[in-house]
Amino acid sequence: MVIRGKFKTKAGRQFQIRKAILAKVRLTLQENGIKLVPKPLQVPGAQG
Repeated sequence: MVIRGKFKTKAGRQFQIRKAILAKVRLTLQENGIKLVPKPLQVPGAQG
């Protein structure tokens, strides 16, 4: 799943805003029982 968003901030605040948004998304997903897959995805038995 890819979640994209677009927002405007004052210069230098983009990283603070991005961090807050990602934290809220993670919390909301967790509250709704949606588990995130860690990167990189490891599939047992798959050979690369």
